[in-house]
Amino acid sequence: MDAKPGESDQLVAVAISASDLLVEINPDGVIAFIAGAVHRLGVSQAQTPVGLSFYDLFQADDRSSVREHVARVADGSAVTPLLVRLRRGGAQSMLFGGCALPQGRTIVFMGIGDYTDTRGTLPNLARETERGLMSRPVFTALAMRRLPEDLAGALRLTFVELRGYGGLSERVLSAMSGGLSAAIARELRLSGPGIEAIGELGRGRFGVLHRNELNLEAVRRSLATLVQAASPGDPVPLLLSTSMQPGRDGTHGPQAARVLRYAIERFASGSESAEGGEEAGLGRLFPDTLSRVTQLEHAIEQGAFDLAYQPIVDLGDRQPRHAEALLRLGNGTSPLVAIAAAEAAGMIADFDLAICARAIERIERQNGRALPVAVNLSGRSLESRGFVERLQNLLESRPVPAGRLMFELTESAILGEVERVNEVVQQLRRRGYRFCLDDLGSGANSFHYLRSIPVDFVKIDGAFGRDALKNERDRSFLRYVSGFCRENDILAIAEMIETEAEAEGFRELGIDYGQGYLFGRPEIRKD
Repeated sequence: MDAKPGESDQLVAVAISASDLLVEINPDGVIAFIAGAVHRLGVSQAQTPVGLSFYDLFQADDRSSVREHVARVADGSAVTPLLVRLRRGGAQSMLFGGCALPQGRTIVFMGIGDYTDTRGTLPNLARETERGLMSRPVFTALAMRRLPEDLAGALRLTFVELRGYGGLSERVLSAMSGGLSAAIARELRLSGPGIEAIGELGRGRFGVLHRNELNLEAVRRSLATLVQAASPGDPVPLLLSTSMQPGRDGTHGPQAARVLRYAIERFASGSESAEGGEEAGLGRLFPDTLSRVTQLEHAIEQGAFDLAYQPIVDLGDRQPRHAEALLRLGNGTSPLVAIAAAEAAGMIADFDLAICARAIERIERQNGRALPVAVNLSGRSLESRGFVERLQNLLESRPVPAGRLMFELTESAILGEVERVNEVVQQLRRRGYRFCLDDLGSGANSFHYLRSIPVDFVKIDGAFGRDALKNERDRSFLRYVSGFCRENDILAIAEMIETEAEAEGFRELGIDYGQGYLFGRPEIRKD
């Protein structure tokens, strides 16, 4: 077929874009060129929308979103998937890409499909945009991509909480089309222009990515009307909100991404509600998260932390076999809180590497005179190829005898990449580094990890171990674990041992090693 100048390139673009249509839109919003499956727009082959308004292809209440989407493409900005309804044909259309060309030419790629096709072929992000309410993982991924790159724009994140959501009756929850969460999402969608995405982050907790002010008072009124209409006796939940806008609230670059990730984690879990009153806890969520991230960055970059070493002894002869390096922060922050924050903020790999380097420094200074040292590594770190490469570089540039350094793997932080984690563990074990699987008994997947990741030691969760000494059912589980360990050349460690009775009880169950105040408290050593 013959093509006009410039059209051949456009037709090639259609062929490689995995799209149904390619549309060129002039600055007035008029279609200047269209190629592809034009019939999917609900017009015949003899008809053409060239010369018509691009926005008239869509249903009236979706046109403002389409205009904003096209304007971002024309400005050369990144765009996110946007599902809108075609005016004819009843199909769903997703604008999933575009670019600005010289002379003010704007190109938009469109994929068109009905509900079934979309479910089967489009990515999760598109499917959940279609639903109108994204899940937490998808919303988080979108926010992490969009907000940090939009520092010069007006994009912001607002958390909206329905305090009292859990007290609503089933009558209210089931009376609304698609459920109360879908109803709230619909009201939020109508609360202002420039809304890019809405996510359900927890029970009664929502995140909104938007550019303009939200009319949350209108949402409150609509919520009250909905609840009272469904069940007049039910109390109306209190609607609370707080917002973050990277670049205008003191956060930039990687720090903005860390604060964002950690803030979503805290909001979704409801942890900020336990730290303050009704509006106080939520209102200080972002500044408090920024403060915590800043402290972690300082600890990592400036080495503002210490390591305390606690001995692990053989329960038979009570002789120390190695020591665990435990994090201590000078500002009084709990090590468990700091590690959880680092994991939530995406900083745990940097923290783990800094701790490992500090432990190696002490091993070098001791020159073989101290006990072997066990350093904790988060499963999340080992899932990161970047971290593994940096760890291997550290071990090669600061060589210490493999028998002097070992690692404790925190199983509760393995997110699902068990095969990937096991691959890294076995690579390091082949180089002589020993591994301990920590926290056995603290989660439902404990035994699955024990079977899937061959290690040299297993550490029994302290609280579980103590309960097991008082409960015959749990004692039988520990006997099974100790038998499994013996058959597979794994040494079992019980922690939090404070009395001789506890030490003897674990020894009778076949546990090899012990850790706890009975044998020594963690000590910070500068030697």
